[in-house]
Amino acid sequence: MFVKTKGRKLIDPKTGCPMTLRGFNFTQNYWMPAETILRTGQDDEAYKYASRLGANGIRLTVSHRFLEPLETPFVYNEEALKWLDLQIYHAKQNNLYVSIALVLPHGGDWLDKEEGKDFRLWHHEEYQIRFIEMWRTLARRYAQETTVLGYDLFNVPVTDDQSGEAYFELLDRSIQHIRAVDSEHLIVVSKLYGCHGEIDHHDSSKYYHKLNWDNLLYDGHFYDPVKFTHQYAEWMGYYHDGGSYPDDSILEVSEKGVMMPRNKSYLNERLKRLIEFSERSDVPIHVGEIGLIHICFKDKGGLHWISDVIEILTKNDVGFFYWDFQSLAMGLIDQSSEERINEEKVNHALAALLF
Repeated sequence: MFVKTKGRKLIDPKTGCPMTLRGFNFTQNYWMPAETILRTGQDDEAYKYASRLGANGIRLTVSHRFLEPLETPFVYNEEALKWLDLQIYHAKQNNLYVSIALVLPHGGDWLDKEEGKDFRLWHHEEYQIRFIEMWRTLARRYAQETTVLGYDLFNVPVTDDQSGEAYFELLDRSIQHIRAVDSEHLIVVSKLYGCHGEIDHHDSSKYYHKLNWDNLLYDGHFYDPVKFTHQYAEWMGYYHDGGSYPDDSILEVSEKGVMMPRNKSYLNERLKRLIEFSERSDVPIHVGEIGLIHICFKDKGGLHWISDVIEILTKNDVGFFYWDFQSLAMGLIDQSSEERINEEKVNHALAALLF
């Protein structure tokens, strides 16, 4: 039995009733070499802990190169696939759904980079075929696995064309090939985050498209205001203090040409476009990432921000996955993913707000 969509709702296959997802991103050192990733998740400690806190699902991020090295097209790393099998087994043992999220596709590396952005995915058929075949391989492998919630195809897609059409075309092709081997699982469809080669922090209605496929869960990430949630995040080019939350003396851009004080009303305005898309299109939505860098919890109002965001999402029956469960930058647990959990490194006040 698989999670299905019905209008704006997700339906729990066990009860037949609407359900909301809440959980964590399990990042598992996805940016590191394969041997480092393989050291994570060797037992179910993290899954058991997340379940005990109240999570009912996780978003497991895996890089394309981990599963299929760049230099060996269509030759998949069997050790990596077995590792993925093991993570799904751990989740099953702890009653957690798993959304498989593919990050850093071959020819597509534009996130968190000032220079050397790679947009070849949108122009080279070879990279598109490898992307599609990677997903078809995963869908075929897990077609009967009910612990798998679904397939999160793109992480923060940005195109270098004028309209974003390159993304929506590849999205449609990918879904077509997945549905040929797996008609049951959810497919998670990300909003577009920008075109012209840049992330557009102003957002736009053109970034939200309802596709002509059933059983899709539409997704958007939320970190606004980014200069607060990611202050001192050097990997994003932020090297300075980003202030506190709330702070009515700080004005943020809510949309082009409109400034608002940094408070709950601003957060509500920034989430409004995703929620309105759901209402207008009669589709379910989910926030696949919310989170803050650790310094935000040091007398800067991080808990207040989380509380306000969750209140807005809950009011609109929207679930979320917190970014992330265990890491040295933004983890609920301030440790590297391969380490044993140390209770002294857990942000218990944050955990209490999440569930």
